[in-house]
Amino acid sequence: MPYTILVADDEPAIRTMLEVILSADGHEIVTVPDGKAALDYLRDHTPDAMLLDIKMPHMDGFEICSRVKRVKRLRDIPVLLLTGFDDDQTR
Repeated sequence: MPYTILVADDEPAIRTMLEVILSADGHEIVTVPDGKAALDYLRDHTPDAMLLDIKMPHMDGFEICSRVKRVKRLRDIPVLLLTGFDDDQTR
């Protein structure tokens, strides 16, 4: 069963890599370059899952996740936070 997955990451190479990998299984991938674009998309769409980079311009993945979980229509959508950081605080 194909899913719609929102990928928000400011690195074009990461967005492309995730799109290639996830679409190979037949999923519809929507990519956006930053947190503001993610919220703009979520205003009118309800994806099945979200992959959010932690560090992005305009709004980080933590803030997007926090806002999404306050919206009844979106609160049960699985969210994966992605990061290249390897410090204890980020984890």
